[in-house]
Amino acid sequence: MTDVRRREGDGVGGLRHGTASFDQLREAALTLRKEGLSRRQIRDRLKVGNNDLLNRLLEGEPPPEWTKRPNAKDDLRATARELRTRGLTYDQIQLELGCSKSSISLWV
Repeated sequence: MTDVRRREGDGVGGLRHGTASFDQLREAALTLRKEGLSRRQIRDRLKVGNNDLLNRLLEGEPPPEWTKRPNAKDDLRATARELRTRGLTYDQIQLELGCSKSSISLWV
C-alpha cells in the first residue's frame, strides 16, 4: 500500500494539545495575511489543516491582490453579449469567438 503523506502538526495549529489558543492563532493568521501570504502559505506556516478553522481565523480579512484570479474572459463575455444583442445566434457567436456554446449561453 501507499503511505499517506501528511503535513507536520495536528491539523488544528496546536489547539488540540494546548500550545496555542484560538486568539493567538487568529492574531498570527491576520499578521501573515497582512504580510501578503496566501491561505495555503498561512495554513502551512501555522500547521492548520482544517479549512473550517482556517476560515474562522481569517474571517473579515480580505485576500491580497496577487491571489485574486484575473477575469481573463471578460472581453469575450462582453463581445458575446454585444453580438447577441445584434441578433446573432449562438452558433454564429461560437464561430466568431471560438468558444463553446455552453459558455456563450452562460454569458448572454
